[in-house]
Amino acid sequence: MLTLDVRGGLNNQRECVINGIIAASELNLTLLLPKLHPVGRGNEKYAPKAASYEGRYADRKRWAHWDSLLNATAARTLLAASGIRTRRTQDARLAGVPQLALPPVETVFPDCLGARMVGGTCVAQRAGASGVRLMRGLLARWGAIVDANRALSAGRSGRVIFDAGGSLCWNAYGSRNKANCTRDFPRSCGAGYAAANAWNDEVLGVQQAVHAHVRTLLRRAAAAAAAAGPATRRVDGRVGAARAARHRWAAVHVRVFGCPAQVPGGGVAGVRAGSNRTRSRPGGNRTRNRPGGGHGGLAGRALAAAAPAASAAADGNMRASLEYTRSTIARLEAEQGAPFAVLYLVSSVPVAKVQPYFPNHRLTSKDDVFPRASLRLPFEVCAAIDYGVATSAPVYVGMRLSSFDVFAHAERKEAELLTVMRPGGQIC
Repeated sequence: MLTLDVRGGLNNQRECVINGIIAASELNLTLLLPKLHPVGRGNEKYAPKAASYEGRYADRKRWAHWDSLLNATAARTLLAASGIRTRRTQDARLAGVPQLALPPVETVFPDCLGARMVGGTCVAQRAGASGVRLMRGLLARWGAIVDANRALSAGRSGRVIFDAGGSLCWNAYGSRNKANCTRDFPRSCGAGYAAANAWNDEVLGVQQAVHAHVRTLLRRAAAAAAAAGPATRRVDGRVGAARAARHRWAAVHVRVFGCPAQVPGGGVAGVRAGSNRTRSRPGGNRTRNRPGGGHGGLAGRALAAAAPAASAAADGNMRASLEYTRSTIARLEAEQGAPFAVLYLVSSVPVAKVQPYFPNHRLTSKDDVFPRASLRLPFEVCAAIDYGVATSAPVYVGMRLSSFDVFAHAERKEAELLTVMRPGGQIC
């Protein structure tokens, strides 16, 4: 059997899970479903002090279970269909089973096989690569240990739990790039993603309620447009029906983490020079680069008018993220010739703090369907709710260096959904 520790926030934990599933499959071991953390290590500072968690989260003793975020029954069924064996960590029959610690990746490869060394361990991803050489080398070394133990245990019960520790996270392999992961480990990566997307009932229920809420807002917006005056109807009539329907709403990520206070200069991802705008198509993915330039005509004047007079209401360290998101939405609307009827806020930042940047938009969030969500549900549970929206919205504006958005971008790319990611080395 194989056990492992997970680290970090929601999608860092999911990456550990996927890598653990890959390792169990490659080593032919039964995976003990790891403990997941509703408030990830390092994110404790973002958990409100006034929080009073509800339901299964009221009892913190139950937090460190797979079911804190994901559905164990669904995950085990999905993995079994791919021939991957699993057991629950809290299975009483595992009491007394000896454990053998596997050497960590930084011990097996002190040079990290060319990957970076950060904080005393390897970081597999580099320049978009997944670090497959590091993962395969680690699994080969561990496989020799597992095989030697099996030979020694012949004729006995042979039950041993091999402990991978924290080496099956981003330090060993970057499974967050789904295309690379599927190519590198075709037998197990898809099953890993399916298991890591099998949310528990609490998360799934709020995700579904959010989607129903957005549909209600869109119906109201359509009714308001139908009742509008002739001039508005003439403008709406110039927009192709299919195009308007597809881009009627968007999800935007405003990161709660600290950011530089300055407003980013240069082009905007996906719209001007240096873009990283990707839309998947049946014939393959295509990145479109367009000539640089500022806003002109009505689009430019509309963007200038939308600049919030109350910008000081937002924290200075989030201003760069807010300005970037606002300008990107304005440019996308100018391109499609129609405004977004609804913007969904992917963030723990309150809508009231972001609304001044979008005075002419209907801004909504999970708090509109689950009031005071961050005070009633742990941080990563709230992130999981937003993730379900981020991966399915017709348009998504995210950040290239965020693990949340890297995962979301990979799934959106596969689903052929438009995603605009902030370029460069800024995370928010």
